[in-house]
Amino acid sequence: MQKISKYYTHTHDAAQTIEVGVNLAFDATSDDDTLHTLLWLFLPYDVSRQEELAQLQQMLCEKLYRHLHVEFAGFRIVDAWLELYFYAQSAKKFEPFVASLLAQQYTYETGSCKDVRQKFYFDELYPDIKQLLQIHNNEIIMQLQEAGDQCEYEREVEHYLFFPTASNAKRALRKMIDLEFTCKQEYVNDDNELRYTIIVTKSHNVNDAVIHAITEDLCDIAMQEHGSYEGWSTVLVEKNSL
Repeated sequence: MQKISKYYTHTHDAAQTIEVGVNLAFDATSDDDTLHTLLWLFLPYDVSRQEELAQLQQMLCEKLYRHLHVEFAGFRIVDAWLELYFYAQSAKKFEPFVASLLAQQYTYETGSCKDVRQKFYFDELYPDIKQLLQIHNNEIIMQLQEAGDQCEYEREVEHYLFFPTASNAKRALRKMIDLEFTCKQEYVNDDNELRYTIIVTKSHNVNDAVIHAITEDLCDIAMQEHGSYEGWSTVLVEKNSL
């Protein structure tokens, strides 16, 4: 079974940023409603070993699922530790099986606890609305980079927002104009609950820090007006086109 992690970061406190990878399909793909045991495996994390640890994580996820039907839920990188989390029917075979896979090659810690409602997954791993937005941004940036885009260069970017009423849309647009966005298009689609669509544009680069800040501002404006921010698109800026 393929395990795909979607990545985001959040600030736990003023001094600590946590990187999270979550298997968003975990609760949807599991056809077993008896996965009531939370398992964890902690490994020392060093950014210089990032690729090696990613390959190790993939191997562990595949073998644990194939042999023990252990479902991967996600990971966190906290205080120089890679924390891998799984759910299973029980913890009975988990620790000896991990020991057989890792042998003496890695320092690690394992543990388990009952988690009938999968509370840890939803409270600590599953992203909130802005973290989901960050995941979406990261996916677009990755696609652009794979296509040869120079993300550090400014270009016109379109952003899409939807609102339930005309007054909501007008108030939101005024707020966006104050942030130097330009309205490109407005239209009404009576087939949607959020009938009023606004497309705004702004010239900016699409590096992760910039795009995360801009999309969070637009998400806030949309939520203030009971609407929804639905993402962005842009043209490809390749090196030979500069």
